[in-house]
Amino acid sequence: MSDVLRRKVWNILKLHIWDDWSSGAWDYTTPKVQAIEELYLSIWYFLGWDLDSLSRYNRTPSKHIGYDTLKSLFLEGDWFRVLDLLEFVVLKWNPGREDLVGAVNRAFEQEFSAYRIIGGMIVPISDIVEVQTVESAMASSCPHSSTHIKTAAKLLALRPHPDFRNVIKESISAVETACRQRTGHSTLGEALKKIPLPSCLKEGFTKLYAWTCGPEGLRHALMEESTVTHAEAKFMLVTCSAFTNYLEEVLPKK
Repeated sequence: MSDVLRRKVWNILKLHIWDDWSSGAWDYTTPKVQAIEELYLSIWYFLGWDLDSLSRYNRTPSKHIGYDTLKSLFLEGDWFRVLDLLEFVVLKWNPGREDLVGAVNRAFEQEFSAYRIIGGMIVPISDIVEVQTVESAMASSCPHSSTHIKTAAKLLALRPHPDFRNVIKESISAVETACRQRTGHSTLGEALKKIPLPSCLKEGFTKLYAWTCGPEGLRHALMEESTVTHAEAKFMLVTCSAFTNYLEEVLPKK
């Protein structure tokens, strides 16, 4: 994570959140000031810091204030802890969240970051079409399929060590669930036989399913060391998201 991106992210948080704290507002005179105070306290809990070290948020002549502590963490902390904290702030901040997410994603794009905020998670997917594909699958009318996609994205976003094997497991499970709900069959292999798809597309997903269940043990030999790569995990998440979106359009669920 470059120094420039760190500064841009901090400046976005400053403009969208921190600057709305008004001096002397400890009586919670506005809903937004109260929201900032609650966010500040929840950050301390999230970081696992001793509450006895909780300093006042507002800017004062003191050298040890909450604002400076947070700024130092964003500008100097480990990259994965910065992203974890940013993700937490996005999750917790309700006023103007959509604008905040948009600003952060624009900063990621400007600085050629491999990450984007998708469904409230900072995920290593940057292509705009891929982002929209996963977001659409997360909003699927099939709640169980949507849950699998969200779980896969969360596993891909784990920092500093993503769980690639289970990204694939959850991704193909999303397709399996979407197909099963439309056919009543218990396995993807059987369900695909009953879904009116172009033969090449059906054959392709049948082979993908066979790969996830094959000798590399992506789904069934979880105790063995994984050799799954980021590229494979990302491919499966995006591809399975696209397939569930396709089913939503051409074959509404029963």
